[in-house]
Amino acid sequence: MIFDVFGGLFGLKELYIEIMHLIGLIMSGIYAYIFFIPYQQLKTAVTNKEYPTGGALMNKIRLISHHKLNIRHDNHYCCQWREIY
Repeated sequence: MIFDVFGGLFGLKELYIEIMHLIGLIMSGIYAYIFFIPYQQLKTAVTNKEYPTGGALMNKIRLISHHKLNIRHDNHYCCQWREIY
């Protein structure tokens, strides 16, 4: 639907839409990375009862998620700026 309404992913006329798409793609990539690498290692560590390793992986996931939330927060301000001005 977005491709029909706005005319594609990149090459749009409105910069704020391109920025929102790009930030969404970055956040999706971060989620995929968390799920396929640290989370799978965490599941293996907990299954093998390696709790210190699991704790370290949880901290890694927390750090990555924190940065993801900051990206989301910046995206929110980008949209607010567009609506205000």
